[in-house]
Amino acid sequence: TNLEAANALLSQVSKEYDILRSQLDAANNGSKENDDKAAFKEKARAEMEAAESARIEKLQQRALSEGATEKDLGNLAVQKKDMKAALQHYTRAIQVVLGDEYNADAPEVSSALLAVAVSAFNNRALVHLKLCSYQEAVSDASFVIHQFNK
Repeated sequence: TNLEAANALLSQVSKEYDILRSQLDAANNGSKENDDKAAFKEKARAEMEAAESARIEKLQQRALSEGATEKDLGNLAVQKKDMKAALQHYTRAIQVVLGDEYNADAPEVSSALLAVAVSAFNNRALVHLKLCSYQEAVSDASFVIHQFNK
């Protein structure tokens, strides 16, 4: 599955990161000439940054996939008129793409992840309205409005 493939890639990138980290540590403690040592450290640092960027990209792809799936499951629950399940799926979608402590101003969230979150917040607001949970509906709708007023 996509999740298993993403986890395998994440594991591979994490191993590469660990190798690069140990190389950098070795460079810090080695007895090479200063120029060679500085070049080696810079190369190792650049490789670590590339590995970290790849790891973050894989995590975002996994979050995007899981978040979209949860949002779609919420949509199916609404069609079945199972509002409790819909709320759970929309909430899970939001948590997956934005994290447990989501922040409307978080700059590190990609536009694709934000699009899933906005849709899940919007859909969850509608479910709250159907359940007469007006305060929660206003809260979720406010997040959506905030995103469009940036």
